[in-house]
Amino acid sequence: MRLEFASYVRKPTARVPEGYRLHRYRPGEEGDWIQLLNESREFGVWNTGKLRSMILDSLIPNSGVFISDSKALIACAACCSVSSFLPYATANYALVLPEHRGRGLGLIAMAAVIDSARDAGFPGVVLQTDDFRIPAVKTHLKLGFRPDITIRPATATRWSAVLAATGNLGKEGMV
Repeated sequence: MRLEFASYVRKPTARVPEGYRLHRYRPGEEGDWIQLLNESREFGVWNTGKLRSMILDSLIPNSGVFISDSKALIACAACCSVSSFLPYATANYALVLPEHRGRGLGLIAMAAVIDSARDAGFPGVVLQTDDFRIPAVKTHLKLGFRPDITIRPATATRWSAVLAATGNLGKEGMV
């Protein structure tokens, strides 16, 4: 299911909570990124080849975003230039480890990658999600993403159910 973000105006701002630090990906952090993706168990099993082909080869400058606590990476998000979604940037692989959820960290990481897409000149951002990721969809909606049913009109019914589960009733706001 696809969401589209086409307005850089509505993005809320949030501060990184005490005890956490936001930073941008730097070469050499691939092992830590792979460890975080594998620890989350949200996106299958990762290795260097998968990280390179799915993220690093198309990563927009400064759009690999991490949040860490005093011990390790606990959240990430990325924004890539994927030919099938151009002219939009594609946000992907955003996650917060379960024990750190509920602190706005996903919103902070996603806002940072949206900023990177804007700074790189993209007119907007799209992302793919699953209908069982209700907390993530709530975050995406707060950031100004809207369900896009133009690509697959059959998803309108699924989106209506997801929006109801997030407390956003009806089809209004769908692209």
